[in-house]
Amino acid sequence: MEKNKKNKVMIICVLVAVLIVFFLEKSEEAPNVEELDIAVGIGYNITEKSDGIYYDIPFNVYYFQENGKTKSNIRQGRDKTTGQVKQERQRESPRSYSLGFEKVVLIEEKFAKYGIRGILDVSFNLPKFNNDAFVFVCRENTNEYFKEDIMGYTSTSDFLYGLIKNMQDNWFFGENYKYKDLILIVDSEGRNAVLPYIEKEKDEIAIKGMALFKGDKLKAVIDINDAKWMNILREKKSKGLLTLKKNSKEYINSYSSSQKKVKCIKNGEECKFIIDLDISGDIISNTMYKDLFSNTETLKNFEKLMASEIRGYLLDFVKKMQTDYRVDCLELGKIAAAKYGRGTGVDWNEVVCRSEIEINVRFKVNSVGRGEY
Repeated sequence: MEKNKKNKVMIICVLVAVLIVFFLEKSEEAPNVEELDIAVGIGYNITEKSDGIYYDIPFNVYYFQENGKTKSNIRQGRDKTTGQVKQERQRESPRSYSLGFEKVVLIEEKFAKYGIRGILDVSFNLPKFNNDAFVFVCRENTNEYFKEDIMGYTSTSDFLYGLIKNMQDNWFFGENYKYKDLILIVDSEGRNAVLPYIEKEKDEIAIKGMALFKGDKLKAVIDINDAKWMNILREKKSKGLLTLKKNSKEYINSYSSSQKKVKCIKNGEECKFIIDLDISGDIISNTMYKDLFSNTETLKNFEKLMASEIRGYLLDFVKKMQTDYRVDCLELGKIAAAKYGRGTGVDWNEVVCRSEIEINVRFKVNSVGRGEY
């Protein structure tokens, strides 16, 4: 027994010694943080020249100073292939690059129209790339955004990360705008990606709408108001502000939650989609009704009027989608493919754009807030 105990102690000592040597060697190999450029944002741009396409892929990076302060900078890379871009970028920096901490990916509108499949494949094969980074489409060259000095933020990437996180409780935005979502959606039958679309306005960056994709290419850009109605129809659950307005002095604002159910009925080669929306809201401002909660009839009339108003806007958006954009940005094709079979070669964008889409809206007031008008 005593001999076995001694053997166990010796084995444990040897293992501890091996681990200590291993970690010491690792610590000697690892560079100091001051020697790294840590990428927190990546941009994708293209330039068409007489001798071909040039890729411009800047990194928005953190770099740490010896005094403990953190600053951000842009590291440029421009060449004919993504591999050459990497080596060109390294010529501008005395530090090594560290991937895996990306918060955002910006894609120039021109690049998005050209097609994003190439960058999806490249980034998917990078072992250290952060697939949880949020993806945006931007109007101008991505460098124009990364170079902005935004008060209260170390980098533009930090600002945009916070911006999109908070949009999930407003404008009925979803949360599947990450790189991993884009990879899954682009090649999924009956699905099309949508991404937040940003612009610079008076030296400020703002979400101005949504970018609609068909496959891996940008198909259309819609404004923020149309984006709200699209999000209500697209997302299973969403939150945002809804307004019933009679004039500039008489209106009601409701912070609302929406839940969606979709049915698909097939008749021969045609489909009919029925979208049922259950929306409930808290009244946060009311200058329209004096007896909204004290009078049951007034409350019921308001709920019917609000439901009708919402339904009108939703039907208007569906008409635009079917006639102007010609792309299934509501992912109705996914519902039909799941019910009637995948891999049949059907173009679900065309099917959805010629199908009847019925919308039913139920609106219910939860509370009136702290008081009435």
